Amino acid sequence: MNASSASARFQLSVAHLSGEIVGNLSLSRGITSADTLEKIRKLLGAKQAGDYKYLVLIGTEVLDESDRLLRDFVGAESGEVAAMLFYSNELKVNILSEYEMAQTSFSMPLTSTVGYLASLIAETEGIAYHRIRLLFADTVLFPSATLMSLHKQPLTLSLELLALGSTVAVKLCRSAAADADQEYMVTGSTQRGNQSYNLHTGQFIMLRNHPCTINQLRFSGAGKTGTPKVHIEGTGIFSGRQYEDIVLLSSFIEVPIIDLRKYQLLAIDAISGQVSLLKKNGEVKEDVDLPTFSANRYPWCRNQSDQELDRLLLGSLEEGKMIFVQVMSALGLEKIVGISIETDSDGQ
Repeated sequence: MNASSASARFQLSVAHLSGEIVGNLSLSRGITSADTLEKIRKLLGAKQAGDYKYLVLIGTEVLDESDRLLRDFVGAESGEVAAMLFYSNELKVNILSEYEMAQTSFSMPLTSTVGYLASLIAETEGIAYHRIRLLFADTVLFPSATLMSLHKQPLTLSLELLALGSTVAVKLCRSAAADADQEYMVTGSTQRGNQSYNLHTGQFIMLRNHPCTINQLRFSGAGKTGTPKVHIEGTGIFSGRQYEDIVLLSSFIEVPIIDLRKYQLLAIDAISGQVSLLKKNGEVKEDVDLPTFSANRYPWCRNQSDQELDRLLLGSLEEGKMIFVQVMSALGLEKIVGISIETDSDGQ
């Protein structure tokens, strides 16, 4: 850092979460976050300092007591920065359903991410994470964004569900947070709007027209095309086969909307292959087949483990055990992909 950049100053406007301006500070880019917080405390004065616990948000980052220089938060070109004050360590988040008929509330640390909140909703409502789309002021939220960066308390988000059996076209771009020594994260935005995805190992993607789980993402140089490439390797979620593809960065790739649900197994028709499953609401589901029957109908989803899974399902049911199955849904297909057997208290 040279002398001129270290001595450069900027204006920091300090405001309550409500938007009320507390005051302004003229600070050096070389000041530490700890010293900046002390100046903010003095600005608040004795009336507000008291026992208040507050966090300061600059941009999308939380200012803490570390020795980071404030220039790391405000960037090299910023001439004026706003700091928002939160008088709490937690944020209450209200979730409005897609039909605006029901509301769920969560309390969580201010630094929680949108992705973490989506996972909590999935656990509570039984909705697959990849079907959740959270909206704030008609803007689709980045999974990696912190909730506190939305500047509102209480925070009210609306929840929409992406339709099963569909895919969305995602434009690939290299994340600004990518580290050369770490696995890269790819951020995508849909062709139809500002919905965003973070694509990384374990996420879903379409490779060679097959829905897959990403195993690896590798970047290569621009080469003759002048555009960097992304080498993607994955495993078919139904077939278990390995697929790979090389796509240009900034090109569009399909991401499948996938659902995974757990049902209790009630009965199996060994002749037709039809399986009867019990939903959580007590209804019976009878539109799923044994894995081998699903594979006969849709050869592209055939898996080497299908016959063994059939055998386990039929055998365990004959023994009178309580069986639960995992049913994966994608591209209009539902297939049993896993089984779990409940034992009694003696482990029998």
